[in-house]
Amino acid sequence: MTRSILFVLTSILCATTAQALVKPNRRPLELEKYFVPSESTYIEDNKRISVETGRLIAWYGVDKGPFAGTPRKKAEEFIETFADTLEFDSTLTDIEYVRTTRGLGTYHVHFRQTVGGYTINNSHIVISIDSASSKVVMYLGNYHPKVELPKGKAGLTREQALELAKEYLSISDKDIMDYPGNPKIERKITCSRGGNGWIMVYDILISCQGVAFGDWKFLIDVQTGEILEVKDIRK
Repeated sequence: MTRSILFVLTSILCATTAQALVKPNRRPLELEKYFVPSESTYIEDNKRISVETGRLIAWYGVDKGPFAGTPRKKAEEFIETFADTLEFDSTLTDIEYVRTTRGLGTYHVHFRQTVGGYTINNSHIVISIDSASSKVVMYLGNYHPKVELPKGKAGLTREQALELAKEYLSISDKDIMDYPGNPKIERKITCSRGGNGWIMVYDILISCQGVAFGDWKFLIDVQTGEILEVKDIRK
């Protein structure tokens, strides 16, 4: 009898302890918030175009070329040749090469847009090239013509922005995974709310353990300290 009671009490204690260990203060989904300026698009022929700005978002079945050289050189020549159609600066001074990946019979050349040394948030550009014909077959891009460097001084330091992110997640330094480059903090330019201007933000990536387990990406307004976006990119 005593042994049975002891077994029951031990089971209850183990279950209670396990529940306390796994129960988070807040569910991860409750932490997320999104800051995505709305942009409607329409299809015309084989192009996807922004309703608000008229800029080219995607060009399917391009079939232009052939172009010579490495995949990167081919992609850059394509941009220079069709700069007017793409609304690019043909000098490529605001485009930064990121990497080249290989697909099934294609190369995908990745770029991002920069202004004044700052990356434009979500400015990923991909040019796909058929490896046999050396022709460009598809363009996907988030290039923004005539981006102006935001004016005004920063009201927030990198350290203050990181503290805001930690406070938002209800974590301390011990909850941040200990490896080089974590957390990562970078100043970027992004569209303002409504997409009618440009603001400077801190782009923060924190890999956490414990109750806020995940890879948390923040966008925090450099001037006001407003937390514009929070999402777990590990999912």
